[in-house]
Amino acid sequence: LFKIMFFWGGGVKLIYIGRLIQEKGVQVTLKALSLLPSEERYRFFIVGDGPYKRKLEEMTERLRLGNHVFFVGERHDISQLFEKMDVFIHMPVWEEGFGIAVIEAMAAGVICICARSGALPEIIEDGKNGFLVPKGNPKALADKLMKVIKCSDLDVIRENARERALEFSIENFVEKLDQEIEI
Repeated sequence: LFKIMFFWGGGVKLIYIGRLIQEKGVQVTLKALSLLPSEERYRFFIVGDGPYKRKLEEMTERLRLGNHVFFVGERHDISQLFEKMDVFIHMPVWEEGFGIAVIEAMAAGVICICARSGALPEIIEDGKNGFLVPKGNPKALADKLMKVIKCSDLDVIRENARERALEFSIENFVEKLDQEIEI
């Protein structure tokens, strides 16, 4: 925890949470970050572990992102991490079934930028409660990141994200299930 606390400082705080496998597309995010202007201040925290971690670490070095990208490992304090973050990035290169980490980020009011993949467009309405970019497109992600970083008023999107996440709460699910059973 100390390591992360040390790096909270200035700039936009970006996060990915999930298994580190090629299909999750963290490499797309790293390529996008390499396209940002060198003077841009941000930190990208990669939370999780998996067989693709070493390749991602090598890519981070090759793209000279070492001052911006931090591999945090597995964590169990996700809600506390989200409280410190500005943007959650999820760029799967496969058809993601359902992004529970996306819902958790939205519930915390973290701006989500996700690939237009699988069920993600059913969760996020682009520009209303988060942002969608074409799957596997680092340039589109870099452009969207710059738009979000430069935008001074994202409070409406944050609030819309919180409201959308409530639709996926266990309480809401149980209520809908009860309604279906009564029919």
